[in-house]
Amino acid sequence: STAPRDPTTPHRLGDLLHGAGEAEYVGCAADTPIVDLDMDSRQITEGWAFFAFTGTEHDGHRWVDDAIGRGARVVILGAVDDLRRATPTSSSRHD
Repeated sequence: STAPRDPTTPHRLGDLLHGAGEAEYVGCAADTPIVDLDMDSRQITEGWAFFAFTGTEHDGHRWVDDAIGRGARVVILGAVDDLRRATPTSSSRHD
């Protein structure tokens, strides 16, 4: 089991994506500080990373602008299969 993330201490993006497979960083780097991450743009606040994944029912790409407007420092693009390989994250989603 992993320890809960401390919301007051930024984490390295690369550490949060550990286990997600190969990553291509565009406009950021593995050492980019990230407060936390989520796949629900409504939960994003300043300094967070937003997962914009394409799933069977929803396409997170639709909410990229919303996440950026709420303060997302990084947008992570992928598909649901990518999420299954990644470190566990919030299971919230848009309805």
